[in-house]
Amino acid sequence: MRTFISLNVSCTDSISRLLKDLNDLKIKTVDPNQLHITLKFLGDVDESTVDKVKTTVDSICSDAYSFDLTLTDVGSFSRKDGSGIVWIGSDNDEVSTISKKLDNALFELGIPKETKPFKNHITVARPKYNIKQITNYLNSKEYVFEKQQISSVFLMSSVLTKNGPIYKIEKEFSLRMKLL
Repeated sequence: MRTFISLNVSCTDSISRLLKDLNDLKIKTVDPNQLHITLKFLGDVDESTVDKVKTTVDSICSDAYSFDLTLTDVGSFSRKDGSGIVWIGSDNDEVSTISKKLDNALFELGIPKETKPFKNHITVARPKYNIKQITNYLNSKEYVFEKQQISSVFLMSSVLTKNGPIYKIEKEFSLRMKLL
């Protein structure tokens, strides 16, 4: 089963506006119902490992608190051929902390550690060309993203199709609620 661990994000008004701006440029966007921040990509994992992953993620989430996710900016990762990924960034320490804890704990189950530095982001499009021009255009606009309450982490499965990935929630892990 192809799996990853994520924070699932709602498509707010400001995100919808960004997606519309991308669509107006004839760029196919990510399904608004599948927006997420990948905390850890696991790849193809067998059922026995999935059970161990669930136990590990549950343990990490039981020690983490819910938080407000602040989305900060629009950016991109570019490739030499001009293609790339358009993303919405976040600078929440909570996201980075959970990701790092998952990376370390899952390494003990034989899942390789990430080799690239973690970047908090929601992928919103994967243009095949002109990524720099697209990013410059988007940065000329002003997007003010609404905060979102994050109270769960998700183990997701993914099936790749010619029309894009299909995601399924395999398990939801609740974060602890902050006491006021």
